[in-house]
Amino acid sequence: GRLYGYLIIPVHSLGYRSAYRATKYIGDCLDSLQGAEILVGVDHCQDTLDYLKNRTDVRLFYFTENVGPYVIKNTLIDEASHEHVLFFDSDDILNKDTLHRINEELVGIDYLKLNYINFSHEIDPNGQTMNDAVIAIKRSVFNNLNGFQPWRCAADTELAIRLNHNDLKFKVLSGVAYYRRLHDENLTIREETGHGSPMRSGYVGYIINQFRQNAWPNPHTKIKQGYVAY
Repeated sequence: GRLYGYLIIPVHSLGYRSAYRATKYIGDCLDSLQGAEILVGVDHCQDTLDYLKNRTDVRLFYFTENVGPYVIKNTLIDEASHEHVLFFDSDDILNKDTLHRINEELVGIDYLKLNYINFSHEIDPNGQTMNDAVIAIKRSVFNNLNGFQPWRCAADTELAIRLNHNDLKFKVLSGVAYYRRLHDENLTIREETGHGSPMRSGYVGYIINQFRQNAWPNPHTKIKQGYVAY
């Protein structure tokens, strides 16, 4: 059966120079999510929409304005059929046993952190780490916090700190849950949104200020956006 809603963002907030990256990698990503309810949000990119229209294993949502990945996640989580939701990126690949393990582990807690290893063409088996952007969470917990800040980048880090500040129950799923693909269109690498960019520096400044005040207010409302469903 279909156990989860997976929110996948094929085209990130500022838009790719073309849809090449999304159409090149998303097929591998979707194939690794078999057995799940897959919700795909396309961020105002007609080429990517056309590429995905023929897939019968996804629920496809087209955002006619460029709103960014976090607003799409805020919006689509309410379309998922299950309380357990995994936020995943369109260029990564999920390990084959991760779905089953999430289903077991998330029952008695609020959210799960997932480990990954980086790969480009070949998977590097050495080392693993966590990425704030990829978490499994209960929909009710996410909505109680009013979701992500509607930022263009770094909102996953802000939410991760806010989850911790609210003293919610979590675990780190042992082992490697997914494989993270590195390329020059990653939000953390791109010139517009990467580390050291003016945009990211502004968001980091907000986070540092919250640390100083030891205060992590939730957004006043969950920012959502209209879409066209296919």
